[in-house]
Amino acid sequence: MQLEDDRAALARRLEQTEAFLRHDPANLHLLTRMVDLADALGDAAAMAQWLERALAAHPLAPGLLHRQAGAALARGDLAGAEPLLRTVLGLVPAEPAVIYDLAHVLLGMRRSGEALALLSAHPLLADQLPAARGLAARCLHELGQVVDARAMVAVQLAKHGDDPEALGLAALLDLDLGDVAGAGQLARQALALDPANMAALVTLGTVALGEADVAAAEHWFSRAAAQGRDEGRAWLGLAMLDLHRQDLSAARERLERAVACMPAHAGSWVALGWTRLLQQDLPAARTSFERALEANHNFAEGHGGLAVLEALQGRSAEARRGAIRALRLERGCVAARYALALVRGTVHDQATLQAFVQEMLPQLRRNNDSSAAYPVEPSSHTLH
Repeated sequence: MQLEDDRAALARRLEQTEAFLRHDPANLHLLTRMVDLADALGDAAAMAQWLERALAAHPLAPGLLHRQAGAALARGDLAGAEPLLRTVLGLVPAEPAVIYDLAHVLLGMRRSGEALALLSAHPLLADQLPAARGLAARCLHELGQVVDARAMVAVQLAKHGDDPEALGLAALLDLDLGDVAGAGQLARQALALDPANMAALVTLGTVALGEADVAAAEHWFSRAAAQGRDEGRAWLGLAMLDLHRQDLSAARERLERAVACMPAHAGSWVALGWTRLLQQDLPAARTSFERALEANHNFAEGHGGLAVLEALQGRSAEARRGAIRALRLERGCVAARYALALVRGTVHDQATLQAFVQEMLPQLRRNNDSSAAYPVEPSSHTLH
């Protein structure tokens, strides 16, 4: 009932504002209010129409351009939002919400270095928008600077100890740093404050996966995936469970979603490579292992996977070279050892390969523990 009353009040205000506009059709304040009221009512089409009308009258109004960028972000159009935000920054260079939103866009477009440079150029931003410190930490994590990212989150938690986003990110970072117990504790603290905290959910799912607690992993990853946001680690974790159940079709579909979310995550590409290999889709498997090595050329399991593929296709010399390269990077690389066994003439059939992948699952699960992308929310502040 309260929601219906609120919507009715908004609708009345919209009608009143539209009536005022008939007497002053180019009034920037009234046009902006119409945009915001349509947005509050959830009427995207009306909001777009009012934005178009307002910008026709005031093409360089920073507040309108910021709202247009916000509408692009809501559609997931990061490339469309970027030039709008840069235009706004040209008009109001020190506006915190716009700086934050542009950094958010750059991070979402896998331009973490640019995002971090933008945030670093405005050192007071975190005092104006505390979420900016967490955004900078996410950039550092994407860049592989896990220790620095964790130190930055520690500063945020010292100032805002009840920040669920910071707690969730700290949990995920601790997981990557090998502190599984600490990661689990922080994740539960985050979920007590925000039951939908994505980082906390995928942390607990990953912890459960590492402990081979299938039921708990399914619970946490499913809760993460149910939010309807593409979170790569959730899809990767669920795919590991599919591989455990030997459901290759489901695993492949989820892994393809995972790599779409995390194209720089070598572990996801390797898992997808093995899944495609089990399905006897050798060209696609090769692409997956090659993409893993594009993401991280020193990733032993990527070289090992390619070595197995070469051995299966009868290219023994190439397989041997790839396996040796993988073993130099990681002495315990199981894929490399399997490739060498194939080269030596070990009997191979589909059942043997399936059994090997099941044996390799703990290693694939550990590959889930490296840094990945996160969904980051744009600023809730809008220029007026």
